[in-house]
Amino acid sequence: MKLFSLILTMVLALVLASCSNLGSVRTVNGNRVEVIEDPKDFGSIAYVEYFDYETLKARERKRADLAFEEPDYSNLLPNGYILVSVKTPTIGSANTKYWRVVVKDKSGEVVKRYQGKNSIADHQTTNGVTVWFNTMVVALPEITPPFDVYVVSDLVEKRWGARVLGK
Repeated sequence: MKLFSLILTMVLALVLASCSNLGSVRTVNGNRVEVIEDPKDFGSIAYVEYFDYETLKARERKRADLAFEEPDYSNLLPNGYILVSVKTPTIGSANTKYWRVVVKDKSGEVVKRYQGKNSIADHQTTNGVTVWFNTMVVALPEITPPFDVYVVSDLVEKRWGARVLGK
C-alpha cells in the first residue's frame, strides 16, 4: 500500500508540475486578475484578488442594509486593496513573514512593497492531505488597472505574478 501511495504521489507531482496557470484569468467581485508568472511549484501557490474602492463601497452598502444601518465609508481604503492568498505544504512556510508583495504600475515602476508579518496559518485536510494557507491584505497607493502584483516566497525563493486588469 505504501508503494502504491508513493507511486501515485510521484505521478501526481509530475502531472501537476507540468501544469501551469500562466495566462489564466480569475474574476472576483467583477475584477479580473491574470496570471503572468507561475514558477510551477507543486508545493506552494500564491494568488491575488483585487478590491477597488467602488467594490468596497458596494460591500459596505450591503452590510449596512442587512443590519438596518447607514453605510459608513470612513474606514474604507480610498485606493482599494489586494488580497494575497498563499497555500503551502507546511505551517511554517505559510507564515506570511516569509512572503513579500511588490506592486508595479503599467510603466513597470515599483509603487508599493509589502513584507508580510508573523502570523499563524490555518489548514485544510482533504483525503489525508493537509494544506496550510494564509492571507495578506495590502493597501494600494493611488493606482488604476492594469498593474502587476508579484508575490515572493523568501523560503522557496520563487515568485508568482499577477496582472490586475480591473472590471
